[in-house]
Amino acid sequence: EPFSQAPFTSPLFMAATRSGTIVEVDPTKWEERPKKEGEIQGRLILSAQNGPVHALAASPIGNFLAVGSHSGLLQLWDMDKKQLVGEKKFEPKQSISCACYNPNGTLLAVGFTNGGMKVLRAPALTELADGEFNNCKGCVTFISFSRNCIATADADRCVALYKSAGTENNWAFVAKYRSHTAPITSLMLFTETTTTNAGPATADAEDVDQRLLSVGEDRRMVEYDIRKSSLGGGLA
Repeated sequence: EPFSQAPFTSPLFMAATRSGTIVEVDPTKWEERPKKEGEIQGRLILSAQNGPVHALAASPIGNFLAVGSHSGLLQLWDMDKKQLVGEKKFEPKQSISCACYNPNGTLLAVGFTNGGMKVLRAPALTELADGEFNNCKGCVTFISFSRNCIATADADRCVALYKSAGTENNWAFVAKYRSHTAPITSLMLFTETTTTNAGPATADAEDVDQRLLSVGEDRRMVEYDIRKSSLGGGLA
């Protein structure tokens, strides 16, 4: 069907509200009519914080949800029990803007409005000794995490790349690049595995390719070459 006539489809998703609640939204039941002031469009699943929530990250292992806000409060919730199992309060100037887990759920990257980023152990929420970075001038708006790379996008229209230095406890800044002329609206970092005659490649095989892409309001999609990116050569 032509794009303009095709029905919009989407899986269930979670959304955070200004009142600190988390709701589950079913797009198939979305109504076009205006809602009343203060009415929630979706199923209430959690009342997390007393103020607006600005970051959500679901753990790929267990049923944990990380919730953060500009107040600097980071919470970890057990969604099965609807129980708070951990929290961390950052310094006043460290207002949380986004968060993302690594694929195996052992690390949580947190972005801040001042351009900083921290990598924490999960679920303990303790900071890594080499996991604090201040390479962005604008608010960190997106974080994407792969097996051994972290990518961020910020309000200064830049994409930054970080790589693990041998283990998941050691990380290093690689490079950043202002790739868009308008705000970045999406950031994707994922592993693409080539299937051979012997079956799917393992995560450590040479034919596993990590891809990093960004999309902006300038209607541009930019792909970066992670293998060719370096501290001296920049983000390729």
